[in-house]
Order: sequence, then structure tokens, then C-alpha cells
Amino acid sequence: MYVLDFYCPAERLCIEVDGSVHRAAEAIAHDHIRDATLAQLDIKTLRISNHEVDKNIEAVLQKIRGCFNR
Repeated sequence: MYVLDFYCPAERLCIEVDGSVHRAAEAIAHDHIRDATLAQLDIKTLRISNHEVDKNIEAVLQKIRGCFNR
């Protein structure tokens, strides 16, 4: 079982906002397995760093919009 930061069921889109803990080798491996598991369920994962959110929210919103099919 996984807890997603944000999920849009209409788009089958998971948005993960990653902090520095996600840069550790163990976390990277875990995230890779998690993303692959979600992909098998036809759920796309968009990873965004905390830094991106803090420094350029407009670019983050554009990335998210770019993932929507409509």
C-alpha cells in the first residue's frame, strides 16, 4: 500500500512533492519500485521537488497541466 501526496483519479495522475530525503540511494530505489507499481496500475507519477514548488510554482503548475489529457 502506498500513500500518494496528490492524486487525480480522472487523469490517473499521481503528483509527488519530494524533499531532500528522496535523494538518498535507498529512497531512490524505493521510489523507483513505487513508480513502477503505479505504472502497472496505469497511474502516471509526476515528481516535483520541494525546491521547484518554493522557487517557481508557475512552472510546476505548467508541468501538472501538461500531464492532463483534456
